[in-house]
Amino acid sequence: MTNTNPELKTFKGGNSTWSSYAWSVLDQCQDEGFQPLYMPTLVDKVVNGELPWDQWFTTPSIKATGETQQGSKVVVYAHIPTDLVTKEGLLNAWHTTWRRDVANGAASIGYKEFQQLVDQDGLTDTRGNRLIWVVDHEILKTAPSETIHLDQVLEHPQTIPFLGGQARTEAYLTIHAKKENTNTFFVSYDDDFNVHACWARLLSRSYEHGDARKFKMLHCSDLNDSAQFVGVRK
Repeated sequence: MTNTNPELKTFKGGNSTWSSYAWSVLDQCQDEGFQPLYMPTLVDKVVNGELPWDQWFTTPSIKATGETQQGSKVVVYAHIPTDLVTKEGLLNAWHTTWRRDVANGAASIGYKEFQQLVDQDGLTDTRGNRLIWVVDHEILKTAPSETIHLDQVLEHPQTIPFLGGQARTEAYLTIHAKKENTNTFFVSYDDDFNVHACWARLLSRSYEHGDARKFKMLHCSDLNDSAQFVGVRK
């Protein structure tokens, strides 16, 4: 199945490793006049059939982990533009990570930008869709990171912030149960907390053929991962 909306286009880089990294694919997407879809919009289009179910996608949405000015350890899920998710921001982060071999592929995000995201907790768009969630780090750290029953997925502290809302998540899980003929779901969480810096990852939708877990909804990309953005024409 291919994209059914002519205003959408999938970007996945070329044959070389360099061209498949997020900064390169993002640059290609924007150079051609497209805006990459954030996770909530991507999920909506998968649910309504505009995008194929059995494909993986990267988004410019991020999960950022750090300590606030007040000393609280938190994780931010943000579905808005950030300084990190630009060609320059991702390329600089990749070089830093590659040179230092730090944070298992996570990208360093500045304290100032991290705190700005924290301060915008609960931000909504003009249609009332929530765009930023701040979650207590300890709650996420102690939550299951494994295959769980579908009845537990909504209760997992990462699910709704990751996808961007309860109604959206419920719609997705209904499709998941039907498409995969299953009552389970695989949830994974990368603990990136480090007292010396703030770290971020892009949110991705992964689909693995031949894997009993099939769709790892809660997947946060490494900078060394290949990227595949879906863009909407500006």
